[in-house]
Amino acid sequence: MWKNAYADWNRRAGGIISVIYLFIFVLFEVYSAAATALDRNPAFPNWEPLLGWALFVLPCVLLASLFLLHGRRSKLGFLLASGNLCLYACFMVFDSVVYRGTPASRRAVWEVGGMWVALFIAAVLAARFLETKTQISNS
Repeated sequence: MWKNAYADWNRRAGGIISVIYLFIFVLFEVYSAAATALDRNPAFPNWEPLLGWALFVLPCVLLASLFLLHGRRSKLGFLLASGNLCLYACFMVFDSVVYRGTPASRRAVWEVGGMWVALFIAAVLAARFLETKTQISNS
């Protein structure tokens, strides 16, 4: 009995941590979209603010995937969340490539890039945890 209650508590705590972690990514995406849409830096192309306004779709999709991860469509929620995170990662790479200002040092690029890769992997794992947790509780 205690073993079952402990496992249930672990699943709940893991679910709460995963939701909070993915919600932090929603905030990252909102910040990136707003910064891109409202930035008038001459180092960026003229069309980039339009891309920034289009980026506001990403946090909406991630929020929708969080709701789907808790319902009967957890597989669709996981696919939306992982696709969303891949698109956001592509935007981050694109943003660093398009920037025409003073380049950062190679070491800084690798450190920041490695940190973002770890954050993205953790976010995909959080979405996967929520998907499997939902599938276990639905069966």
